[in-house]
Amino acid sequence: MSAFERSQDTFRITTDVAAMDLGAIHAYLTRSYWSEGISKELVAKAMAGSLCFGLLDGRRQVGFARVITDRATTPICATSTCSRSIRAAGSARG
Repeated sequence: MSAFERSQDTFRITTDVAAMDLGAIHAYLTRSYWSEGISKELVAKAMAGSLCFGLLDGRRQVGFARVITDRATTPICATSTCSRSIRAAGSARG
């Protein structure tokens, strides 16, 4: 399955896990109350078994979402996080 990708200004949303920064994603998650102390290896394993969406500003990882899905019916958003700079700018509001 080919990766989904959309860009606007300097931002890019992609499902290409190879374009995502595992270190940055792990850092975001370890600061959250729901995954404090999670290992980088477990994050990588969870990403490998999920549909992941990365938000990049240029080449910098600024957001991440992980969806559990059978890719046919029901998707479940399991993880969603973004950088402090994005939250501070108000860009993370839905």
